[in-house]
Amino acid sequence: MRNLFILMLLGAMACGDDSSPPANNTANSNNISDSNNASNNQNNTNNTNNPTNMATTNNPDVLDVDVVEVEPNDDSTSATPLELGQSFGGNIAAGAGENADIDFFSLQLEAGQIVEVAFDSSENIEAELVIFDAEENVVRYLTESVLTSRQFYVPISGEYFIGVYDVREDQQHGGDSAIYTLTTRSIDLAGEAIGVPGNATGNFENGAVNVYLVEGEVEDVAVFETFGMREPGQGVVDTVLAVYSPELGPLDFNDDIDPEAENYDSEVYFRVEESSSYYVIVDAWDVGPETGYSLQSSTTDDTISIPSPISLDTPFSGVISAAEGDEFDTDFFVVELGAGEVARFEVSATDSDMEPTISVYINSLFGFFSIADALPVGDLAAVEFGNSIEGPGTYFVLVDDVRNVPFEGDGQNVGGETFTYTASLSLTTWSADAVNGEASNQGASIRLGTYDWYEFTIPAQTNAMATIESLIDDAQNSDPIFAVYSGGVEEAYDNQLALFNEGPDPQIVIVGVRDRYFRGTPDWEITFNMSWVTTPETSVDEVEPNDTLETAQIVSGQGRVAASTQGTNLEDLNEDWFHVQGATSGTDYLIWTREVAGQAPADTIIEIYNAEGELLADNDDYPGQEETYFSGLSFEAAGDFWVRVVPYCTDSSCANGQFELAINE
Repeated sequence: MRNLFILMLLGAMACGDDSSPPANNTANSNNISDSNNASNNQNNTNNTNNPTNMATTNNPDVLDVDVVEVEPNDDSTSATPLELGQSFGGNIAAGAGENADIDFFSLQLEAGQIVEVAFDSSENIEAELVIFDAEENVVRYLTESVLTSRQFYVPISGEYFIGVYDVREDQQHGGDSAIYTLTTRSIDLAGEAIGVPGNATGNFENGAVNVYLVEGEVEDVAVFETFGMREPGQGVVDTVLAVYSPELGPLDFNDDIDPEAENYDSEVYFRVEESSSYYVIVDAWDVGPETGYSLQSSTTDDTISIPSPISLDTPFSGVISAAEGDEFDTDFFVVELGAGEVARFEVSATDSDMEPTISVYINSLFGFFSIADALPVGDLAAVEFGNSIEGPGTYFVLVDDVRNVPFEGDGQNVGGETFTYTASLSLTTWSADAVNGEASNQGASIRLGTYDWYEFTIPAQTNAMATIESLIDDAQNSDPIFAVYSGGVEEAYDNQLALFNEGPDPQIVIVGVRDRYFRGTPDWEITFNMSWVTTPETSVDEVEPNDTLETAQIVSGQGRVAASTQGTNLEDLNEDWFHVQGATSGTDYLIWTREVAGQAPADTIIEIYNAEGELLADNDDYPGQEETYFSGLSFEAAGDFWVRVVPYCTDSSCANGQFELAINE
């Protein structure tokens, strides 16, 4: 029953747009692979079953409250406003077999507050209320027959809503005599002292949240975790954890550790400063008579959410601690770079047991992802990473032993007192060597942890196709790849590169070369070949049906096809297939999508397949685009191949438009 009501309430909140449910993300995930920690599946809400034809409340003549509901207030857009500290009330209209009246109230709250909502009185109603914010970071319940009051912590400042209804949806309920009054108040932060490390147990007596006081004795990173789902005899509470600093304000907030694995416990991290105080707040999605939990605290240096800052030109030391079961040690750091700055980070093993590796991550709209990975050469690993010229940026640097995080195969979980290292961060500069005309057999040395940069001028309406190969044997693990610099580094992550200049003027491009894992010695040498390709002029129209490999439209290795994308979502891409018949084995082909003059451009993805349907190469967006999202790649054929073009899609929509597929050999 409760799930149905939250569907109705939050559906009404979404302003009538049934196709676009509000986001249901919990703030501050502590997992690098998932920076948006999803909420408990109990409170996943879809914008369906919206209440319709709500009855109008007959407000009672006399209610001893500060705020009486003002109809219509049957959704969040028409909620009756009130202020924290005021009492409020209203009347639930009659209904049978469905919820005929839901009363909404709204109030503005500040992050860090604890708020209490309590039933003062009710008549002829089995009252329940739900408390939520506009983004559903908070969803809390109170059922009067279970508890008469409920407290909740406010993690994010903004507008919050209280929905009141009669829980008896399957029978006659409400009516002129079904009235309720409630009170609101702010609760001062005060709590029971807990050490780090330490532990405590508790429950939500009378609907109150629990607050614990942490006094900073030494500087460290504290970890607090609840165990409400896994402790025998401790109930089935779905906890919510938060940390508040009187000096800094809200620090961390977590609903569920891993809802996909049905782990609805919570975990927060925060840096403890000496002589400072912190409050750890234990809240819950719902509370009742069996909502006990245990709380445990410890210290760690192993979380990307609280990385250690690195100072320039100040070497430091570290150790990869011994693994505990399947849990190995990783050291996390953070680097702040100004606009246009380039950093070099080096790690050197100080013990023969250590084999250092480095990974550099950024946190984007799509979560954390790696932009650079370094493998050791002897006892040394190094990377360079540059910031965009558009503004300052934050980089997360991970140091570990390569056997814990191998790029291939299974990890070994190593570590201990002899896995020590020293590290340093410095600023460096990048400069490009100008290469005039078509480059061929250009020699270069790849040094440890660096890029080699080259500047080319691509003629108007001409594209560039480059390949790169190492001149040393595979035993030295040489794997050179390309990168492109255009206000920031855009990695190609391959030994082939395609660049496109469809415009009327020559275009200067800066191409970088490095080892895939930043390995190198002064005697390493690579060769790369750059050749120009003119834009094909022969064009044909798309011929349907061509939505499978078997029905692919046959095209030549030198031409263009005008087409459009018509995808619906990830399950219905409405793909287009093209068969490059008679492709010459060993020949490099340039394959890309381009704009159709006067038409809205598609956001395309290109994939190359063989006759058996095996994916050989793919590209989403080629480097250098500012306003379009076309695709392009260089590909060495081994005979006939098939080109699949699809739009970029999400679960609910696709970036459709017109495109022209161009192929050159």
